[in-house]
Amino acid sequence: MLNKKGFTLIEILAVIIILSLIMVVVTSRSFNIVDTAKTKLFEIKAKRLLEAAKTKYYSDCVIGLNSSNCAKTIWTMEDITGATDDNYDAKFKISYEDDKINVNGIITDKKNNKDVAINNSNLGNVQEIRYAYLIRRTSNRSIATDTNTNTNYASTITKINFVKGIPNNLDNYTHWLVNDTSKSGENIYAWLDGTILNIGSIGYIYAPENSSSLFSGFSNLTEIDFSNFNTSNVTNMDTIFYNSKKLERLDLSNFNTSKVNNMANMFNNCKNLTYLDLSSFNTENVEYLNGMFIRCYKLKEIDLSNFNTQKVTDMSSMFYMERASGDPEPDLNTIYVSNSFITTNVENSKNMFLYSSQNLEGGNGTKWDKNNPTDKTYARIDGGESNPGYFTLKQ
Repeated sequence: MLNKKGFTLIEILAVIIILSLIMVVVTSRSFNIVDTAKTKLFEIKAKRLLEAAKTKYYSDCVIGLNSSNCAKTIWTMEDITGATDDNYDAKFKISYEDDKINVNGIITDKKNNKDVAINNSNLGNVQEIRYAYLIRRTSNRSIATDTNTNTNYASTITKINFVKGIPNNLDNYTHWLVNDTSKSGENIYAWLDGTILNIGSIGYIYAPENSSSLFSGFSNLTEIDFSNFNTSNVTNMDTIFYNSKKLERLDLSNFNTSKVNNMANMFNNCKNLTYLDLSSFNTENVEYLNGMFIRCYKLKEIDLSNFNTQKVTDMSSMFYMERASGDPEPDLNTIYVSNSFITTNVENSKNMFLYSSQNLEGGNGTKWDKNNPTDKTYARIDGGESNPGYFTLKQ
């Protein structure tokens, strides 16, 4: 006789588990296939838009079929294709150089609510980007001004952090907006955590073009974290840290200063500053360095070895160290420069080294002397007795 014994409960459970695992694997692969398809579809759309932008620009502006469009600074989807799109939008900057049409801009995926950067070469590596633009300092408002209550917290803040992101419990903190509403970008929030001012956004925070006095007058500020702070648009850094008397350390190694024209009085009256990193500074377009290190008593070394001063016209009072009552003796002993630190075009160098540190000494032993000229005469690499100077060459 045949054995008609049925499946045991354990055998049935085993079959169910195996079938469930198979379903999980199949479902997961299905989702991956869908995500990959979406990515490929977007890349196809991006490439088509890029080529459409080039074609449109070529016909309108290179050939000249519709030259009125060439005055546009931003080209939209409608400008390029003649119609809007329910799924995508675009904002492109288009230029024509060396017989090549260059396209740079942003495509917006409306359904997924995100922006992606696009240009001639990055279609294989499309990355999401978000921008946020910080307000500039005015006579009645700073980043420390709570616009909800019109309260200025500048005098109480001990540290400033520029961060990526916004806390989920933001409403538990005193907070306010500090983004420039005249520009299209993400919101930037400032919030207080005790005496710490945090400034954050889901976008990359860009400093204002005119950053004059941006951190000026924070009388108890000792430290700033610039982790999410982009200076690539800045043209004016005049007095940006002026009178921040308790600042002790400034790491500015991520500062992009390629567009900056004015660095006058940047660190004026930063009396307690002991560490300053200017290693990333590009000064090729700077015209004003006057008063840059006035009363920076505690800096023992100033490294300007990457400074190119070919366009500088004003170096007056650059290392001026006159002391007020109660101020310490200046500690400055070494100023490092390269051969690119020149004074050829300097028109005003009055009091450049007036009251400078008695410890200041050039690379070949030339010591600061109050009887020596205090203008740019000694603003050169020390060549010893035959060509004395207060600077030390950094190879």
